Amino acid sequence: MPYLSADETEFASVVTVAFEFLQQIAALRIHLGAFGELFEHVLEAAMRHKQCPPDFDKRATQFVVDLTGKLNESAHVYEKANLIPSQRVKLQQRHLAERYIRARQRANLPAVARPVAVRVLFCSVIPWVVEDQSSPKIEPATEVLFPSRSPEQAELEAATSTDNPSGDGPGKAYLVVAP
Repeated sequence: MPYLSADETEFASVVTVAFEFLQQIAALRIHLGAFGELFEHVLEAAMRHKQCPPDFDKRATQFVVDLTGKLNESAHVYEKANLIPSQRVKLQQRHLAERYIRARQRANLPAVARPVAVRVLFCSVIPWVVEDQSSPKIEPATEVLFPSRSPEQAELEAATSTDNPSGDGPGKAYLVVAP
């Protein structure tokens, strides 16, 4: 994303537009890994910009907190179902924090043009955006592994799976489940 880090671009406006793009795409059916890939590219380019302020990490952190909170804010009458969004928020924030760290590391190295490893699957009315794992990985895997389930979690998942015919639910690593 050379344009985002180009000296000719105005930093504040380009970052605002990039974060708005990320916020809009997060409202679609996007796999957490794909969103993390886009997020990492945007952050790396922003951190390479000569006008990037030293406290840019605060803005990026606030963006993640606001985004993950907004995407998971619905409350359910069935109290046990409210545990799932809080777990999803923690997973999303941890994954995006890992992507932030990688972007920071890459920004301190010489710029290398690397492809944005995402694919669009046109398998539904709203296309899914997923992480492209067909190309060989140079760095360690970015997928976040779920901890083993307790009996209570398994019972909760079984109870909520009948309420959600789309199959989107506990154990899925989606940034957002579209309504």
